[in-house]
Amino acid sequence: MQEVRQELAMPAAPPPPRCGSRTKRSRAAEVHNMSEKRRRSRINEKMRALQNLIPNSNKVGSSLRFM
Repeated sequence: MQEVRQELAMPAAPPPPRCGSRTKRSRAAEVHNMSEKRRRSRINEKMRALQNLIPNSNKVGSSLRFM
């Protein structure tokens, strides 16, 4: 009977606190995704500028496919 009283008197140990690694990972992934998006955007802008400099750069001829 005393054991039951002691169990009721003492609350169960709380689970260990999470260190927040999931939130850190998701934040890190979000930052990484945004930086990759900016990088791709800059590359696309530079590619468009180069395509404007080269005449007929958007047309691919049959001879260019085999180079």
